[in-house]
Amino acid sequence: LSKKGWKGLNIDLTKSNVELFKKIRKKDVSIKIAASNKKGSINSYIFDPGSGLNNVNKKYAEKWKKKIKKNYTVEKIESDTLDSIIEKHSVPNNFEYLNIDVESHELKVLEGLNFEKYRPLLITCEIQSSNINEIIESKVYKFLITKKYKLISYYYLTCFFIPIEK
Repeated sequence: LSKKGWKGLNIDLTKSNVELFKKIRKKDVSIKIAASNKKGSINSYIFDPGSGLNNVNKKYAEKWKKKIKKNYTVEKIESDTLDSIIEKHSVPNNFEYLNIDVESHELKVLEGLNFEKYRPLLITCEIQSSNINEIIESKVYKFLITKKYKLISYYYLTCFFIPIEK
């Protein structure tokens, strides 16, 4: 999307990933913070600076620690709601695309967004599941249904949601 001229807001837990975003996606705004459902600070569990396993969910970190036989470090990181982060960085209310991949913290991120004010045309969201039945039973799916979004597709762990027309 960046190569097609899109620009956006990248949010990550590690300084090294934010620096990488700034180098390869120069039109974007990239910040180190944890999106969640409240403002404050939160523990982040860091395996390696660029690891896809870095997260803010201790249970998730413990699961992967056992699987890969590697320890993580715990770092306090600032957290804020997606609403607040979007407002601070002047993201337009009518932004079109929201991608959430935060290793089992997706629901907390979504709870921090005002769906009355912001109505992305497409939300892609990671849901830890192995089949459609698990997706439909997930808290993320059920939450997005209450916000009048519908699942239109999924690929591996990424689910695609669009608003239900009024």
